Amino acid sequence: MKKVHLVLLLVVLSVFSFRPVGSWGFDVHRELTSKAVEQLPEEWRAFFREHEDELRGASVDPDLRRSSDLTEAPRHYDDQDDPHLDRNVSSRSSDYRKGVVAWAVENSTILLIKALESDDLAGIIRYAGDLAHYVGDASQPLHSTENYDGQLTGNGGIHSRYESTFIGEYFDDLFEYGDLENLTVVDDPYELIEGQISTGLEVVPAIMAADNKADAADPGRGAKYYQVMYDELGEMTRGRLKLAVQNIANLWYTALVQSGRYEPPQPTSSVSANTLTGNGDSTEAAVALPVWTVMFALVIIRRRFGSSPFSFHSSG
Repeated sequence: MKKVHLVLLLVVLSVFSFRPVGSWGFDVHRELTSKAVEQLPEEWRAFFREHEDELRGASVDPDLRRSSDLTEAPRHYDDQDDPHLDRNVSSRSSDYRKGVVAWAVENSTILLIKALESDDLAGIIRYAGDLAHYVGDASQPLHSTENYDGQLTGNGGIHSRYESTFIGEYFDDLFEYGDLENLTVVDDPYELIEGQISTGLEVVPAIMAADNKADAADPGRGAKYYQVMYDELGEMTRGRLKLAVQNIANLWYTALVQSGRYEPPQPTSSVSANTLTGNGDSTEAAVALPVWTVMFALVIIRRRFGSSPFSFHSSG
């Protein structure tokens, strides 16, 4: 009986177990955020500089939430080689596991507008940080594909080698990307990010090919390996980081324009950001779903077998 309980428990948990995809390292997310601040109009540039430590911290919060929110992980990617059937995906939909980063960006933009309209200082920092994070993740090409870790092409482990070790090795150089374009209002944040992901998917084969070439040159994956990776992928990666900064700045600017807030809030005006919910799910606040579903499943198991699936004592 205890084996049956264990199997059923694993089935319940597997419903909400999403692939362990990482994202650009914390340093990259923080740098993207700081670079985007420098593109804003003067008043808001000064405001975010004043709160830069909080904003940079907020830009990595979505990664930290993944350990406590079972619906968080799909907000960081979108497998465009296995496309969604419906734009209005819910956490109850099977499409949710294919990734919803475009929805996360769209909803973060809406929540940032609400925070701006309500003079919610904490909310402004939180949702500007969320927005920066999700846009940054959408610029990472390996967040656009089912083959996110090279597991389908014999390039296992490429996700970490590319976005962590390679980026870290050439960090300063890769952020030397030249001037950005003037700020523009984004009509459709969802479509903007879908396009950003699509161009990322196009370069996935190049990442796998570079990994193969670097492996051949340095099977031990030392300095020579990463030099080859830089030679093959440096220009493309620099362009992806530049695109992320441009889109973060444009989406922040869009929220400012649509909220009508051309001046920052006063430092004393602060409302808890916890009053705003719904990030990453286009039709509802998704956080409560796994809790209620798991509770319901456990009740069914208990009624069927007469004991809790967490009780692994032997039974006759």
